[in-house]
Amino acid sequence: MEQLITMHKGVKTVIKLFMRKSIYTIVLTMFFYGCSVAQDKVSSQEKKSYHNEIKSLMQNHLQLYNENESYVKRKIIQNLSYGNRKLEDLFNPDRFLLIRNFKIKSEKDIIHFGGFFGKQDFISMKNQIKSNKFKYWSEFIGEDYFLTKKTNEKQTKIAFSIPVFAKKNNFAIIYIEFPTSGELRILKKINNEWEYIATGLVWRTD
Repeated sequence: MEQLITMHKGVKTVIKLFMRKSIYTIVLTMFFYGCSVAQDKVSSQEKKSYHNEIKSLMQNHLQLYNENESYVKRKIIQNLSYGNRKLEDLFNPDRFLLIRNFKIKSEKDIIHFGGFFGKQDFISMKNQIKSNKFKYWSEFIGEDYFLTKKTNEKQTKIAFSIPVFAKKNNFAIIYIEFPTSGELRILKKINNEWEYIATGLVWRTD
C-alpha cells in the first residue's frame, strides 16, 4: 500500500514538473514571438523612414537640375564609370580631404571634412553602399526629372548614387557623375530641409 502511495506521489510530481516545464516553454515561446513581431515592426518603420528620407533628399536636390534643364539618368549608380573603381572606395578620410564647403555664413560653418567624420561613420557609409538593393529612381520618385527619348542631346545628362547618411542622419553624402567628371557632394539637414553645402572632385577628363 505504501508503495502505491509513493508511486502515486511520484507520478503527481512528474506531472507537475511536466506542466511547469510546458508552461515555461509556452511563456518563452510567446515572449520570443512577441519580440520578433516587435522587431519586424521596428524594421518596417525604419525602412519606411529610410525610403522617405531618400525621397525627400532627392526631390529637393533634383530641383536644381530641372531648373537648369539638365536630366537625370533613371539608373542609380552602383560603381564609378571612370577608372573601374568601386563606389564604396570613395568613402574614406583621404578622399574627404578634398571636399570643400561653400555655404559659409560664419566661422562656425567651416568644416574640415577630412577629420569631421569618424571611423564608424565611414564603416557605416560603406555598409550602406554595399547593402543597397535599389537600382532605379522610380522606386522613390516620379518621372519628371528623368531622361526621356525626347531629351535634347545638348542637355546635360547626370547620374546619382544612392545617398548615405551620417551623424545621426543630419548629413548625407552622394556621388554624382556628369559626362566628363564625377564628384562627391555633402548635404546637411537644416530646419528639416536638405541643403547642399560642400563638394569634392573625384575625377575629370577635360
